[in-house]
Amino acid sequence: MSEILELEQVRKSGVAINLEQAFEGEAAVASVVRESSGEACAAVAIAVPMIRIDNTKLQKLAKLVKLGASLISYRFGYRDKSTAIYTIEELRDRWE
Repeated sequence: MSEILELEQVRKSGVAINLEQAFEGEAAVASVVRESSGEACAAVAIAVPMIRIDNTKLQKLAKLVKLGASLISYRFGYRDKSTAIYTIEELRDRWE
């Protein structure tokens, strides 16, 4: 996949998935954290050994990372009504 198509997919899904692209034997999932202006200021990522991951677990980690980044963004003042998470309880509810 070309870099441009890959970036479009990341923007669309809100999650970047890296399967041994940075380190051999490692899978990683990341999502952007935004400040109050909406600018990206950080990222949340989880890295796991490839031998411990399958597609189902990868999708669960992607959801968790995206939800966590949304909560942190909210705490930084970013307000996106469609995806905002305001409390840890909401994060738990969406995760389960």
